[in-house]
Amino acid sequence: ARAALEAARPRAELGPIPKHTGPVSGGALRDAADALKKAVQPLKAPEKLSAEEVKDAAEDSGRKAATFLSLAKAKAAATKDPAQKKKLAAIVAALEAEREALVKHANAHIGDPKNAAKRDATAKSAQKIDDLVDQFMGAAKPTAVASRPGPGRGLDTSLESMDAAAEAAKRAIRKHDGTFEDQADDEEVVRAANEASDKTARFIEHVKAKIEAAKDPALKSRLNVQLQALEADNKEIAKRTNDFLANRNDPAAKKALHAANEKTIDDIDKTMNHIRKSLQPRSFEDKIDEAAQDVGDALSMFSKVPPELRELGLQLADLMRKMAECARNGDRQGIIEAARAISDVIKKIQKIAKPFADNCRDPALKDHVLVGVQSIGNFGTQLKILAAVKAASQGRDPAAENQLVACCTGVSTSMRQCLEGVQGIQVKK
Repeated sequence: ARAALEAARPRAELGPIPKHTGPVSGGALRDAADALKKAVQPLKAPEKLSAEEVKDAAEDSGRKAATFLSLAKAKAAATKDPAQKKKLAAIVAALEAEREALVKHANAHIGDPKNAAKRDATAKSAQKIDDLVDQFMGAAKPTAVASRPGPGRGLDTSLESMDAAAEAAKRAIRKHDGTFEDQADDEEVVRAANEASDKTARFIEHVKAKIEAAKDPALKSRLNVQLQALEADNKEIAKRTNDFLANRNDPAAKKALHAANEKTIDDIDKTMNHIRKSLQPRSFEDKIDEAAQDVGDALSMFSKVPPELRELGLQLADLMRKMAECARNGDRQGIIEAARAISDVIKKIQKIAKPFADNCRDPALKDHVLVGVQSIGNFGTQLKILAAVKAASQGRDPAAENQLVACCTGVSTSMRQCLEGVQGIQVKK
């Protein structure tokens, strides 16, 4: 009789989880999540249901969970970010186990409906599924991920190839800019952001290849500055996209994302301008101007140095530009005076920078600053001598001019090293 009664009781059965192939749209995942959350609601109060209703609700929840899990597994598998992928996979595993537990608890409740522990176990299982769905949807929110550039070895570094990579990156960035301006959904914004990052990464690879192939030290130096800026830009696009998606109604987040895109385009253009200029004939005065510009670029990059060191750096760049202008105008005395003024500014720079090294406990940073301080002083002394030689020469003197350019390049490189080291020490304090 007991066996017959047991056989007559309703019993929920659990079906298989289908395998989803292809991409998972945000809409389909949300619909499946809503359907599952709705299906488990009656089981949060199983005492209000008949045995047949508990069975039906458990089977419906199992089917809805199977549909959601099918999409959730595909979503987790397609996720690029390793940390996010791991989190989604863990939630999927927990949800799959809870799906089985819910049917088990529901059947136990059907068999003994007056047992409070079995009733509560069913209700808790239904609530846990509800919570896990929310956790998954929160963790599955589209996330922009910055593409990591490769080394770029062997890439074509011709102007045509560099231009093509630059334009592809700029097109992708402008497309991304349009998605959040047009109020596209989160997934579309993230797809556009990831494409922009991917194209920017490809351009960065071309820049790396160009640096490796370049023979001009000044061009290498300028491109290395731009490389650092572009790599930071690439990460910033992803960060600002995610900040925007976290609060789409915040005008500041939208403004910051737009600014990140614009800066990346600007840095791409600056990089290409450096490359184009390197292909044009340049006088030695132009090369001294470029060394002055390098000092300015370094001051922009290492903006956390003390104000007095920054001010001296600006003076140094201005004096180098003044010396180039004097050379263009044939002002021999002006060249000598500018070189002397540069040497005086360098001594002041040394006086400010050296104590940072003396008081630094990090051997690598200490050495970095000391080498920069020593070398900029040597170049400052040489510059006065070479400027006098150039001023004394009649007409063009290619050898003297090349030495003067090399010395100015050395000043800018050493100044960059001092700024980098001092900022490193300040940040580490």
